[in-house]
Amino acid sequence: MRTVLPAALLVLALASAALPAGAPPGAAAAPPAPASPASPAFSTGSISRIRSIAGDAFSFECDDRRIVTVRLAPADCRAAGAGAVESATAVATGLLQTGPVWVFPCGQAKGASGDEVWADVWTAKGWLSDILIRAGYAKRRAEADAAALTPLEKPCASSTGLPLPPAPAFAAASCASTEGDVLQVVHKGRMLTLYLTDVTCQGLDSAKRDAATATATRLLQAGPFWVFPCPAMKGAGPDCLRARVWTQRGWLSDALLQEGSAKRAEEGDPRGTPAAASPAAAATPGPAAAPQPPAAADHAKPGSNQVKWREIQVSATNVQPMSCQSSHFRIEVPQWRLSWNLTPWRVGSPTSLSVCRVVETVASGGTSMHVGSFRGLSGSTIIRAQPGTFWVQITGSGKLDIKVEVPE
Repeated sequence: MRTVLPAALLVLALASAALPAGAPPGAAAAPPAPASPASPAFSTGSISRIRSIAGDAFSFECDDRRIVTVRLAPADCRAAGAGAVESATAVATGLLQTGPVWVFPCGQAKGASGDEVWADVWTAKGWLSDILIRAGYAKRRAEADAAALTPLEKPCASSTGLPLPPAPAFAAASCASTEGDVLQVVHKGRMLTLYLTDVTCQGLDSAKRDAATATATRLLQAGPFWVFPCPAMKGAGPDCLRARVWTQRGWLSDALLQEGSAKRAEEGDPRGTPAAASPAAAATPGPAAAPQPPAAADHAKPGSNQVKWREIQVSATNVQPMSCQSSHFRIEVPQWRLSWNLTPWRVGSPTSLSVCRVVETVASGGTSMHVGSFRGLSGSTIIRAQPGTFWVQITGSGKLDIKVEVPE
């Protein structure tokens, strides 16, 4: 009998903690209201605070009556042509004057007197810059244009007591696990895998990836953080998201870039743009299309440096019509590859895998800890974990169609 300590226990613990003192057993307690995004992020509040709108910029009255120009850091309307500003202004006006939006400052222009703030703006329809760029009313601003920024001297407005960022953005109180640019977050009882949309650690050496993991863990443990989903990765399961993450210290991706433990995602990277669905995923019936994590750089480098993989034999145990487990297998290296091609027990049924590691400090050997979970009929991913003894639990299929490989 194996005792697993999965991420679901975290959900139960959080739910128990939410019950008020003296609540009767089984009473449904209302979840605590999520905290607002940390300063210097702020809500525009009353639409009367927005004085003028010019496509990729607008004027805003701060709490102390200062008037600042909020300029979109990612989007440039003038680069799209003379007629783009007028069209962008109409679109931006419709979003900015419908209700409060949230402003996430990147900094203020170098040499400015504090009256020009460069920022990302989250609206009821998502990022304003992305909306304008997709419509052809703006072009993505070169990173160099927004690079010469200094930290904001003082916040423009309060971040509390106002409507929270609209869905699909959500607040998270804890992160179940992190690999720097890949996070696992519990939200509404579901374990979500988040891929940072604008940076990646893939292709970097293990020291930098470890540094990214340490930094992400430290920032996400500092307090509540906010997740801002981006367009979904094609071929990914419903529990895999591309997202930006705003921590108590600002954007997580910026912190990783500043310390050199991540690099900017290139155009076409699944983190920078929606990934193309593989032919196998496109032909797969049912809702559980396979996620394709951008792990190719870990196991397939060009030229003579291409890594060769050696398969480790595993067998099936505890086989049931709708589930099975693998035998224990020993891994002596810090990263290995897991591939799967599952057959659902019934057409269209969801399938998932959970990787577990045996807790070797427990003498009985019957206790394991959850390492990671994956959905989809087929896929491949790199597992990064300390060497040890592992096993795989499959749900939704009674066949152990997996391959475990280590680098030679």
